[in-house]
Amino acid sequence: MAVNDMILTAVGNLTADPELRYTPNGQPVCQFSIAVNPRERTPDGTWKDGDPSYVRVQCWRSLAEHVAVSLRKGVRVIVTGRWREERWEKDGQKHSTWLLTADAIGPDLTFAPVEIKAANRRDQAPPEDPWASASRTRPAAQARPAGAPGPEAGAHPAVPSRTGSADAPR
Repeated sequence: MAVNDMILTAVGNLTADPELRYTPNGQPVCQFSIAVNPRERTPDGTWKDGDPSYVRVQCWRSLAEHVAVSLRKGVRVIVTGRWREERWEKDGQKHSTWLLTADAIGPDLTFAPVEIKAANRRDQAPPEDPWASASRTRPAAQARPAGAPGPEAGAHPAVPSRTGSADAPR
């Protein structure tokens, strides 16, 4: 990243499905646009939608491939990257447009939950599920160390008991 790059973060909804293409040398590149809709609170307490702005987004390599299989029209995303102007000349006329070259893209969890499915690296074996195989691969007596608490509620520090304490999250 250059010293004078302008870093921008935009939050908006995809206006169409992402388009995945490949350069002549095989590099994946994906493009899409998002509508950024500002909202403001009026003096009477209601919300008013402002005029949308449209941001063209481009991403490369594995990010491009992941975007193409993960995102669809209407999905709300957070995009951060380098804001740059593209310039060209056609038929003697000079043209320009702005483009956000994404470094990272993720779903906006404000309005909907998502399920994350980790991608495997090409040189890596898929992760083993310890919960699926724990009772089948080891006898029950060896499944936990002697003296360790059993599977009752509250035995695991991340799982509060049903009664819990007053400050435990519910």
